Amino acid sequence: MKPRLIILFVFFSICSLLFSTTWHIKQDGTGDFTTIQEGINASVDADTVLVYPGTYYENIIYNGKNITLASLELTTGNPQYISQTIIDGQQQESCVRVMDQESTAKIQGFTLTNGWGSQAYHSSGGGVYVIGEYQSPTYFSIMNCRITENYSETGGGIYSFRGNITLSGVSIHDNYAYINGGGIHVNDTVLNFDANNRCNIYDNLSATGLELYSFRCQTNHVIVDTFTVIEPTRYFANQYELISCPNPPYSFDILNHTLDPVNQDLYVSPFGSDANSGLSSDEPLKTIVLAIRKISSDSQNPKTVHLAAGVYSKSSNDQFFAFGGKDYVKIIGESQNTTIIDGEDEPFSLFYMGGSDYSELKNITFQNVIDGPNIMNMFDSNYTLFENIIIKNFTGSDGCAAFGASPTESMFFKNVVIRDCLTDQFVTAAYFYELDHLEMNNCVISNNICSGSGPDPQFCAGIKTSTYAEGEVVIKNTKFINNLLDAGGSSNAVALDLGTLSGESGDFTITNCLFANNQCDGIADKIVILDGSGNVTINNTTFVDNTGNYTLTILRNPIEFHNNIMRNNCNYEIFLPDNSPSGYIAELNISHCNIQGGQSAIYNQNNANIVNWGEGNIDSDPLFLLTGDNPYQLTGLSPCIDAGTPDTTGLFIPPWDLLFNERVVDGDGDGIAIIDIGAYEYQDSVSILEDIIKPITQTKISNYPNPFNPSTTIKLDLAESGNIELAVFNIKGQKVKTLIDAYSAKGHFEIIWRGKDDNKKKISSGQYFIKLKVNEKEKAVSKCVLLK
Repeated sequence: MKPRLIILFVFFSICSLLFSTTWHIKQDGTGDFTTIQEGINASVDADTVLVYPGTYYENIIYNGKNITLASLELTTGNPQYISQTIIDGQQQESCVRVMDQESTAKIQGFTLTNGWGSQAYHSSGGGVYVIGEYQSPTYFSIMNCRITENYSETGGGIYSFRGNITLSGVSIHDNYAYINGGGIHVNDTVLNFDANNRCNIYDNLSATGLELYSFRCQTNHVIVDTFTVIEPTRYFANQYELISCPNPPYSFDILNHTLDPVNQDLYVSPFGSDANSGLSSDEPLKTIVLAIRKISSDSQNPKTVHLAAGVYSKSSNDQFFAFGGKDYVKIIGESQNTTIIDGEDEPFSLFYMGGSDYSELKNITFQNVIDGPNIMNMFDSNYTLFENIIIKNFTGSDGCAAFGASPTESMFFKNVVIRDCLTDQFVTAAYFYELDHLEMNNCVISNNICSGSGPDPQFCAGIKTSTYAEGEVVIKNTKFINNLLDAGGSSNAVALDLGTLSGESGDFTITNCLFANNQCDGIADKIVILDGSGNVTINNTTFVDNTGNYTLTILRNPIEFHNNIMRNNCNYEIFLPDNSPSGYIAELNISHCNIQGGQSAIYNQNNANIVNWGEGNIDSDPLFLLTGDNPYQLTGLSPCIDAGTPDTTGLFIPPWDLLFNERVVDGDGDGIAIIDIGAYEYQDSVSILEDIIKPITQTKISNYPNPFNPSTTIKLDLAESGNIELAVFNIKGQKVKTLIDAYSAKGHFEIIWRGKDDNKKKISSGQYFIKLKVNEKEKAVSKCVLLK
């Protein structure tokens, strides 16, 4: 540097020091001010606001001031002043907010605690909240501070959007974020870690990204003394995966850690203790989130968190919500009716899984959330199984759904019930956005209400999907019943809305389903909307007693429609709108259906689409049973019996109907075995719950006659509800026939086995064993003999 430039630099530096002011903040009144905010308000760029020991109950904001805010640690170097000088956010707002494009703002030597997160954006940044502009990030330096026990939805300790944050000697621990980023959440932000004065980030809590969460971020090299684990997985340091983002977004330099992962199954009970090891049911942990934090798993060693029966809530046993999942970890309750996660009408999600693959959630009820984002939320997670799950009693607003997922690659619902939920707009039961593959099997979507009072023009009380290009949705053996859409508009579907992103191709299959007693109160509302330019297949589904303008609206491309019943529904059963100006022409291939009104019940707008009215279609009273828990079963004189497609090859029909009766049987005994029309297969002996008052105290099975030929009736006494697997094995232990694989309530049941294997071939004579499992545990075995 030239001598003249050096002189000018020194001159201006001295001038800056001469003209800067130090404002003294003392609570005893002997300083310039008694509150920190007063000192900030009086300051100008390059000033120092020096705070003396005490607890300051404030939510301070820098207001664009490029100043240094410091405790006496700045002037003395004594670290004791960090714990003695406290900014308490009083659970009102963030402790510190820096949001006006500051360029040299700094804080040093404080404890920041009890902040709640700025309300400017979804309660973010309990301790520190930093916001910048797209072309003008906010720069903020945090030095020798302790950020602890702050709360928010995201970024419990620190939240930064379009910022540039420098951290030196900062300890961020025991903060809480109910969604992600318990320690730090950064969005479009650069994090700079001091390699000499190292930071600590540990023991923070959130559903995912417990210590760090990144969204649209550059690579950040994390240099710390202490982190929770020595080798962070994305459960501890997570990101939202964008193509433009580095993967992973972090590299680490860690010297010490606070948690040693446990590579074993762990056990949790509402009556356990977090001081226990959690390694057995006799020594369970108390909080679910601790078990998930501790458990270690990978593709070769998947692990399970076992949840004992009981109610898990904040008030009764200090649960933290939302808890999330890990890759290759199962979270399994005792049963869906006995293991209950209760939100106690609080406004937060109970389960939020972000960035977890090949995980499972089984045998649990989630309930009671009011005005929260969801009861359950899946974000950027793939190949996830939900089995024997109940989601109920959710009241949401602002476009929320009881279950939300986006984006996700493959998701599987088995025996999932979503019921008794209410929202004021958009989707009530479940919304799947940016979806590749969804399978729903043996599910119930019932008694959900969308009031339609919000501003969104597209409403749905049941299920709505938006798939990627070539995405696939398969829904089978599922009931959509008693849902209500109380809204106006032309793009609404009360029960089911299957669509694609930006008009891309998607394949939809609906089979063995029931749509009953769903009600629309708006203009041009539908029960079901299908909007995909791929293949649409609807087979053996019953649409009955629904109210609206159109039962089924199909917008584009080929539709295979076979073996379905449509009765007592809307003004038109099927609506094919004129989309020819957009280049879309639908082609409906329909056969062997019972449709009230026949071909005239199809509204082909402007005759713009193609309707191929095939053989076997009828317009007759189906003669439903109309009593009991399953009133839309067929009775013995129904014209739908043996009236379906003679050859079901390629129709993708499950082997059981909605009551797990075997499909394609000779129900009326005339020697002809053809599939019935509708969701239920008629049986000469119907396998439904018997009306027996005698209480069941023991789970057991038996069969009669025994020996038998050609069929035997298997009686089940189920003393508990759960996932039921009833199967027949030969004397070699080989499974020859699966009779039931589904969730069932407890009770008395009868199942007819006609001596055929899973390939519908008659088995040879001999001895067989009928085995019953409940929730994957063998409960009973019965021996039987087939004689020929």
